[in-house]
Amino acid sequence: AMPLPHLLLKTFVMPEDLNPLGTAFGGHIMGELDKAGASLARRTAKLPIMLVGVTDLCFKAPFLPADELIVYGDVARVGNTSITIRLEAHAVNPLTQRDMVAATALYTYVAIDLKTHQPQPIAKA
Repeated sequence: AMPLPHLLLKTFVMPEDLNPLGTAFGGHIMGELDKAGASLARRTAKLPIMLVGVTDLCFKAPFLPADELIVYGDVARVGNTSITIRLEAHAVNPLTQRDMVAATALYTYVAIDLKTHQPQPIAKA
């Protein structure tokens, strides 16, 4: 299966990212997904955005030390003030060519007026 269309983030699983089992801590992966999703949400909305919710988060395979963590995404929905990004995180071992979809989620962001911290409308394309 082809990954989602937008390459949003490419980083590595480092020793400090591991849980006691020696795989990447789920909370760390969630933070990386947030960075990736925020990137596409901000580009699409052309406004400052903040995370408001995460749904359908699923860990399908572990991220191992030295794996590349590569996040792809697309815009699932643009509402009046919110935007939902579909994300797919791949655990890639560049030495063995293993490439697994290791996490998927929907991250929803709201466009924010920075003066009032209130939602503001997203212009429809």
